[in-house]
Amino acid sequence: MFSLVRKLAQITLLVQLLQCALFTIALGQQGIPYPNTIPRGGNEGTCNCLQGPSGPQGQPGIHGPPGIPGNPGIPGNHGMTGQKGEAGDCEKIAGLPGEKGDRGDPGPRGFEGPRGPEGFLGKKGNMGEKGERGGWGRQGQKGEQGPIGLPGIKGEPGNSRPIQNALQVAFCAKLVNSIPGPGSGQPSNPVIVPFDQVLTNLGKGYNSRTGIFSAPVSGTYFFTFSGLTYTGQTMFLSLMKNKETMLTAFGTGSCGTCQHGMGTNSGILHLVKGEKVWIELNGGLRNDINEHYTSFSGYLLYQDLEGTGYDYLVINN
Repeated sequence: MFSLVRKLAQITLLVQLLQCALFTIALGQQGIPYPNTIPRGGNEGTCNCLQGPSGPQGQPGIHGPPGIPGNPGIPGNHGMTGQKGEAGDCEKIAGLPGEKGDRGDPGPRGFEGPRGPEGFLGKKGNMGEKGERGGWGRQGQKGEQGPIGLPGIKGEPGNSRPIQNALQVAFCAKLVNSIPGPGSGQPSNPVIVPFDQVLTNLGKGYNSRTGIFSAPVSGTYFFTFSGLTYTGQTMFLSLMKNKETMLTAFGTGSCGTCQHGMGTNSGILHLVKGEKVWIELNGGLRNDINEHYTSFSGYLLYQDLEGTGYDYLVINN
C-alpha cells in the first residue's frame, strides 16, 4: 500500500514539474518575468498553480568527478608523543632505519670482565730504544766442552834477553823441646822461639840457634807457623819483622775439659836483604822429639831485580 501511494505521489509531482516547465518555456519566449506575471494571449495574468506535498527523498545520484585540489594548509603543531605501542609480530617486515641520533653522555665504567683467551701472535714491532743494563743473573749450568780449535798462526820471534840466575831460598824448622809458661792460663814475657830441628835451609837464611831468619836477598817471601799449647795454658804466637808484629796465632788449653789448643797462621811479606823475621811466644808451647806440632817455615816467591831492567827470572834447579 505504501509503495502504491509513493508511486502516485511521484507521478503527481512529475506532472506538476512538467507543467511548470512548459509554462516557463512559454514565459521565456514572451520575455515576461516569472512568476509575478504570466502572459496569456498578450495579457498579463497570474499562475494559480499550487505546490503539492513533498515527495519522498529520491535515490542518491551518481558521484561527480573530483574537484580541483585546494591549496595546502599550514602545518599544524607537533603533537604530543604517544604511548609506546605493543610489540609487533616477529614475522613482520622491519621498517627502514631512522637517522642517526646525537651521541649520548658516556655511561659509568662497568665491572671488569673475565680475561679472554690468548690471541694470535702479532707481527714483530719496530726495535725500541736501548734500555738500561739489568743486574747480573744467576750463573748458568756448565756447558759441554767444545771441539779443539784450529792451531793459531805462528808468532814472530821475540827479542832475546840475558838470563839472570835467582837464588833459591827456603827453610823449615820445628821445635824439639816444650816451653812451659809461667802459670796456668797466664802468658809469659815474650820470648823468641828457637825452632832447633832444621828440616830444610836453602840459601842459609835461617839460624837454628837463635830462631831468626835473615833475608839473603831482597824479594817477596811466604811464611807459615803453628804451635800447640802447653797443658792447661794459653799461647800467643806472633810473626815478627824487625820487632814489629805482622801476624798472630792463638790457642788455649784452659777451657774446661780441653788441655791443649792449636794455633796457626800464614802470610806474605816483602823483605829487603838483611831484614829479620822470627816467631815470638807469649805463654807455653808443647812439643818433644816424637811430636811435631810446632814449626816455622818460609820461602822466597820473587826476587827483586834491582838495576837490571829485567822483568823475569829463570831459577836453576
